[in-house]
Amino acid sequence: MALLALFVGWSSVSFAQSSTNNIFYQTFYGSWGNTNPANASQVVDLLGNIGGFLMIAGGIIAGIALIVSGLMYMAAGSNQTRVTSAKSIFKNGVIGALIIFGFGIIINTVMLLGTDPFGFFN
Repeated sequence: MALLALFVGWSSVSFAQSSTNNIFYQTFYGSWGNTNPANASQVVDLLGNIGGFLMIAGGIIAGIALIVSGLMYMAAGSNQTRVTSAKSIFKNGVIGALIIFGFGIIINTVMLLGTDPFGFFN
């Protein structure tokens, strides 16, 4: 389900069918043949897209870690070493997810404050 959401949510990021040959060249140097550098909003948009992709990828990896730890816990039986290992993986997956989504909230808040500092509190 998360993989489907990744493909649907990031369909505009697909570079395989892109109309340009090099999206990074176009972003930082404008259209082909135009030597004007990109403005700040284009760079911010690119960094926002990269950050959003990394948040989605990190969330998927954290979800996989939680699922794997649950399967390991169920399959461990009475083997205390495997139970401890499954609990450790679960704990690390939850901590990783909290860090990823916590930084996402912080970054979005800073971006909102930067774009409209007085409208943020309305």
